[in-house]
Amino acid sequence: MIPAGGPAPVGAEPTTPRRHPQDPDPTRSTKAVAVVWLAAIGLLFSPVVAGALPAGFALLLARSAEAEMRASGGFLTGVAPLRIGTRLARLALLVAVAVIVVGIVLAIFHLGGSGGGTGVRYGSDVN
Repeated sequence: MIPAGGPAPVGAEPTTPRRHPQDPDPTRSTKAVAVVWLAAIGLLFSPVVAGALPAGFALLLARSAEAEMRASGGFLTGVAPLRIGTRLARLALLVAVAVIVVGIVLAIFHLGGSGGGTGVRYGSDVN
């Protein structure tokens, strides 16, 4: 028998805890991979605001994947891709919102009271 804190005797097999035969192998979460792909597509199309939809789906899927990973007790892996996908999705939403805000501001300045020619024009004899 090997002491808990001591080294193994020479020639002895290292004692590693054996897994139960029905215990599944750790597997990468496919939802985490899907989050990364949806977020990348969202970031690609976010300058034309169409990327907000896949980015939103990526964030919803990320919440579900994270809950499954926590409940699996280590069976599902893929925390790093999940974090990367979540960050990319948030960035895609930020870019889409920024494009919308810039478009609204430009529309206000273009159509605003800067002499855009959209008002009523009176003749030169009207005071």
